[in-house]
Amino acid sequence: MQNNTISVGNPNDLFPIILHDGAHVVDSRLIAEALGVNHADWFRNVVLKYKDDIEAKFSLLRFENGAVKVEKGRGIKHTRFCYLDEDQAIFIATLSRNTPQVIAFKAKLVLSFAELKKDFSKIYALWHELTQNLEKDDAQHDANIEAIEKAFQFVLNKCASLGANIADLETEVTNLRKEQKTTAQTLESLSKELKAQQAQIASLQNTQIQEKNVVENTVERVDKIEETLGFKAVAYIYIIFCPRRRWYKIGSSHNTKGRKKAFDVIDANLVIILEIPVFSRDEAYNQETTLKKRFITKHRQGEWYALDENDLAYLKSLEQSNIKHLMQMA
Repeated sequence: MQNNTISVGNPNDLFPIILHDGAHVVDSRLIAEALGVNHADWFRNVVLKYKDDIEAKFSLLRFENGAVKVEKGRGIKHTRFCYLDEDQAIFIATLSRNTPQVIAFKAKLVLSFAELKKDFSKIYALWHELTQNLEKDDAQHDANIEAIEKAFQFVLNKCASLGANIADLETEVTNLRKEQKTTAQTLESLSKELKAQQAQIASLQNTQIQEKNVVENTVERVDKIEETLGFKAVAYIYIIFCPRRRWYKIGSSHNTKGRKKAFDVIDANLVIILEIPVFSRDEAYNQETTLKKRFITKHRQGEWYALDENDLAYLKSLEQSNIKHLMQMA
């Protein structure tokens, strides 16, 4: 079993506290000495007498055998003693009558363990502060590493007396440095991804501008249909384009512009890209029904369809065919 003595406060005023089996304890022989009594008698009349109560309320006593060289004689005398943790020691202290010497012993006992707690509180506070510093941005990286190294040296000195494994702390510092490097690599990767997305957005914006130009040219061409025909059609099959969804609405009306105004309430960006003239409302209804059957596989919602370039080419050819037919009738 490994015992490591921890110096707390002034060695002349406080008990030396040692680490024994994972607990901080004080030697019962030092307690007897501080009380000014014979250890063997005190050990028998107090420690062993109240052994069951102590172990029931707190934890098992840590008994040991010590070897003491006999004065003016030969050989070694073995004496039995125990290590008492803070709760056990304070409990035993309450069993002694309060004489000036006993009061001084109790104060010394309390101060010994209190000083140990102060040392650990300082270590914990410093470590907590360093952990918070590590969470700051990269600009503080060098300063944080320097602080960690100073704190590591401080903890190293403390742990040397406690018999702690310093290799664990070195590994943790190494891991923190690796995490810092990984974070920098992640930020660089995110920066590249952001630039790629910005380039994609710029490309989409250029595409939208081109589509807008096409739509504007189409609208101008549609507005000139009646002027070209030289007469006014009875009804129209209209194709309205929704830039946001990239869908096309197929419908019929004798007043397509008035029809579009009704849809502007829903989306002001809608554009009429085709007005296919017909000679009667019945014919408009029939052709509308035929078109919806033709594009049934591309139906999305209501009268909206996801048409492609081939579909639009077909609709334009239908427009030209109807114009030609109406001109012949005129």
